[in-house]
Amino acid sequence: MDTFNNSTEKFVCKCSEDYMIKEDLETTLNTSYYIMMIIMSALSIIGSITLVAIILADRKSLVARQLLIYLSLCDFLVALFNLLGLLWYYTDKQSDLFCSIQSGFSISSAIASFLWTFCIALNIYLTVVHQNKIIQKKLKYLPHIICWGIPAIIAIASACSDVLGYDPCVEVVSTCWINTCKLGNVYWKVLCWQMFTGKFWEILVYIGVAVLYGLVKCHISRHLKRIKSHSKTPASSQMKSLAYSSTNKKLIFVPLVFIIARIWGTLRFFFNFGHSREIQMIAAVLAPAQGLGDSAQGFLNSVIFIFTTPSVRNKLGFQKCKNLCSFSKSKSTFDLTSDEKQTSTAPHTSTES
Repeated sequence: MDTFNNSTEKFVCKCSEDYMIKEDLETTLNTSYYIMMIIMSALSIIGSITLVAIILADRKSLVARQLLIYLSLCDFLVALFNLLGLLWYYTDKQSDLFCSIQSGFSISSAIASFLWTFCIALNIYLTVVHQNKIIQKKLKYLPHIICWGIPAIIAIASACSDVLGYDPCVEVVSTCWINTCKLGNVYWKVLCWQMFTGKFWEILVYIGVAVLYGLVKCHISRHLKRIKSHSKTPASSQMKSLAYSSTNKKLIFVPLVFIIARIWGTLRFFFNFGHSREIQMIAAVLAPAQGLGDSAQGFLNSVIFIFTTPSVRNKLGFQKCKNLCSFSKSKSTFDLTSDEKQTSTAPHTSTES
């Protein structure tokens, strides 16, 4: 009997120690989540402002660049309201009104960002595959109605239904979104509202962007093969091939940025519905990656736009720096070569004397 009691005490002690270790790990991961989100939100705010300023200063009225301005504006708002949510969490956590307002704006700006990302993919598809500017002109105002109208309707519907706010029932770190306690923690109600206010649109854009860019890449590959086999003038064939290859290389970054940045939050969203301790731990481990990704799109888009656009790089002085480095390298190579020549001619001089 004593042996049984001792073994039971050891088992309870071990379980309590494991629980404390998990709690410490979750606390560390939650702190990492907030630190990552603060850093990336600040970088995205700076990156979005920089990207819009560069495009407006360039004064090229291209449809793709105008769409990129709208996407950057949404990414700016996403990062800004994420920062405000963190400020609320660490200062005045009692104000439900501020949390509800911040949640509504976060929902609308995030959904608008998803929809503008899809519009950019659709614009590239129409430009590369169909090459029909008439369709683009006819659809000039429709993206604005969809990309601004749908997020506004969703945010207003959520506010009127009184489901917005902070979720005190969730064990892992969370900012203002849907208050599950207001829904009575009913599984299907919580899932429906969280899908309606974000995840449904996010997954829909994952699929849409992947399909559109897949069609574009297939079209580019077929076009390159056609040019190589049927073009009579090698010079024009080479120029077209280079243009399509350049487009192909740039296109791959756009869906990758969106999917890689947002996929961690989507995975964590589904893991949060798991009831076992192990699944909840996986959700906690994904928290820092979500903190980086949820606000990263503005920063990553600005970096990719700057480094893949030669005219922008030239204006920002990257080409001058590259030329200067090339000049320094060639000068050092020239000095080294001249030193080698002097060394090789030195013995001949001594024998002649």
